[in-house]
Amino acid sequence: MIKNTSDQKPSDLFSAPAASHASRLRDTRPFLVVVTFVLVGIYIVAISGSGPRLVPLQVSILTGLMVVHVALYWCLLILPEKISAYVVFLVVQSSLAFALTLFTRQATLSMGLYSPLVGLAVGVLRNRRWTALAILAILCTAGLSIYLLPESNIPTDYFWVMIPITLFVIIYVELYSRQIEAREESQKLLRELETAHAKLSEYAAQVEDLTLANERQRLARELHDTLAQGLVGLILQLEATATHLQNGHLERAEEIIRHAMSRARVTLADARRAIGDLREIQGSADDVGEMIRTEARRFSTATGIPCEINAVSGVKIPERVAEHCQRVVAEALINVTRYAQAQHTWISLSDGPDCLKISIRDDGIGFDPEKQTQSSGHYGLLGMRERARLAGGRLEIKSDQGIGTTITLTVPHIVQPEMEHQ
Repeated sequence: MIKNTSDQKPSDLFSAPAASHASRLRDTRPFLVVVTFVLVGIYIVAISGSGPRLVPLQVSILTGLMVVHVALYWCLLILPEKISAYVVFLVVQSSLAFALTLFTRQATLSMGLYSPLVGLAVGVLRNRRWTALAILAILCTAGLSIYLLPESNIPTDYFWVMIPITLFVIIYVELYSRQIEAREESQKLLRELETAHAKLSEYAAQVEDLTLANERQRLARELHDTLAQGLVGLILQLEATATHLQNGHLERAEEIIRHAMSRARVTLADARRAIGDLREIQGSADDVGEMIRTEARRFSTATGIPCEINAVSGVKIPERVAEHCQRVVAEALINVTRYAQAQHTWISLSDGPDCLKISIRDDGIGFDPEKQTQSSGHYGLLGMRERARLAGGRLEIKSDQGIGTTITLTVPHIVQPEMEHQ
């Protein structure tokens, strides 16, 4: 026997569900057992008590009415949970109680017939207005049945006993219903907690997968930008050395070898730093202009391609952001060496009020940026875009066949902390 909260909207009366079917059966059975015992007691008192004697035919009719009355109570287990069904049920049961009261002609027995109906109205109806109307109708029916009895069969203290019993039933059922509601609410919260826990576990697994994917991308960038770039630079320098040796330019070959040894040491240091994962250590700000000049000198020394630099001095940015910028410049110069067939290269650094721009331009054969990015095995452009994103900026590539390539990296002065640490 379940009662919903009293503040439910009238529009929800016919649609709001009560308890689950299993819970409803579990909570209703004890009430039905008690009502059955009470009605059986009323039946025994009616046929063997001090009231008017009943002939066998009357006993048979009384038995039939009482069996129907008890059976209808047990039909609550299969009754649809609709207010209209409960209203019809209360009307039918009140009519049977009315008939049984008149048939037995014993006013005291009506207490046992109408009290369960009052408790049922409190327990099953879903609005205080409906509950009050139902209780009023049941009490009016009880009063009418008592009024129609012979005056000699009405005890003088009947109404003084009926009123406390009715109040007791109302209060008891109300408290019992609230206890059931509290239990159902706790079960609902438990189910929601289990659902939330399952979702958190799913989200944790997704975060773990994303973390692993991000770590794989980071390792791919580090390997490409340290070992791969370093080895490509060494190969280019060794090839240049071989060419100078064949032409008898020993001093030039010796100079390139010294630069190759220096580049090898730098590559080894970068690899060790990547392995040690030092990105959480915040160093002092780096001079971007000096970093660009260093990369340009290495490029020109290894390839012989002149590189003109137009860079302001004293531009300081966080160490991790400077590293991303340095990797982008180094990768762009390596691409010039390997693919551009350029005769000249230009690098510019401009420092604006909100951001700094690094531009690498060549006069080579050019290419299609979209096709190169989508091609398998070309990780340089992808890594450059990722580093621009991690630095909080953006990378623009302008190129076409026969007109050269311009790569522009734009980085804001204010970089989000989480981007600095990625």
